[in-house]
Amino acid sequence: MNLQVCVPDSPCMFKCPFCISHNRNRQNYFENRTNESSFYFAALSDAIQKYNIETVVITGSTEPTQHPAFIRAVGKYIKTYYPNVKVELQTHMVYAMSLDYKYIDVYAFSVYTSNQIDNAIKVCIPMTAKKRVVVLVNDQLKLDPVQLSKFDQVTVKQLQYGDDMKVNKWIAIHNNFHVETISQLFGKIPSLFIDLDCRKAEGRYLILRPDGKIYHDWAEAPRKK
Repeated sequence: MNLQVCVPDSPCMFKCPFCISHNRNRQNYFENRTNESSFYFAALSDAIQKYNIETVVITGSTEPTQHPAFIRAVGKYIKTYYPNVKVELQTHMVYAMSLDYKYIDVYAFSVYTSNQIDNAIKVCIPMTAKKRVVVLVNDQLKLDPVQLSKFDQVTVKQLQYGDDMKVNKWIAIHNNFHVETISQLFGKIPSLFIDLDCRKAEGRYLILRPDGKIYHDWAEAPRKK
């Protein structure tokens, strides 16, 4: 079981055309209590112990590296008190060239064009941490096994429809996800996973929102005090 630890809600500097998060109403933002150290880290610690968490994934409804202090604080806390728990950082590479987070075990680069895969490879060269790429399949990239084999692990994701009609239209036009084609990559890439629905949390992960509460589904609305 892993724990998706969300950075504080904030407008994302990216406008990925398929993202179901960037048009969220601010009224649906989760209260930010991450700066209340004793409260927030007690909630994090409780979740790790209660649910036997093996990996903490730093993610969110925005680009996580917009919150470097939060990333360092969570990473340091985990490695200080739970050294056997792995810490993964998900990012779209906004500050990738200066990702000097010594507490991170795994970098997961989210990409949706071939150029972004190339950039991720360049960023990965000096890294000693495990390197994972999350490929959001669409007609703007080519699944090149030689290129993808540069990473320790490859996760191929299917884009998800949501409530935003503009996003749904883009996905309908550019969707290029064919399981048969992707399956041909098995044996050509050392470690390959196919994720048909990344929003399915049950049995896979829990979510710790910035309000310090555990949620079991990404669609759950903020809970009041």
